[in-house]
Amino acid sequence: MTMFTFLTQFLVKMLSQLLQVALKYSQKYTVEKVRVLTLVKNRGKGGAVRLGMLSARGRHLLFADADGASKFADLSKLEECLKKMGNREVRLFCLFCVSYL
Repeated sequence: MTMFTFLTQFLVKMLSQLLQVALKYSQKYTVEKVRVLTLVKNRGKGGAVRLGMLSARGRHLLFADADGASKFADLSKLEECLKKMGNREVRLFCLFCVSYL
């Protein structure tokens, strides 16, 4: 077995286990709080993010990678700006970019 095959099988197993954990949380806390989305065809990270944002509910939506590049301490600044805008309808898209070397 090649290293690539081993890693592929390992990742598939880990993702399967992660999916089971996510589904349990969804059942425990209801789909109103935790929703699990799956893609029938692999659309890559961009497709997954797009599906998530289009399926999300709520007045404000925020996406950030889990790599720690986004400073969540700055979220309060964003919230403050939204409060100052009042009840006007606001379409806001936040994109956190990370340059991978």
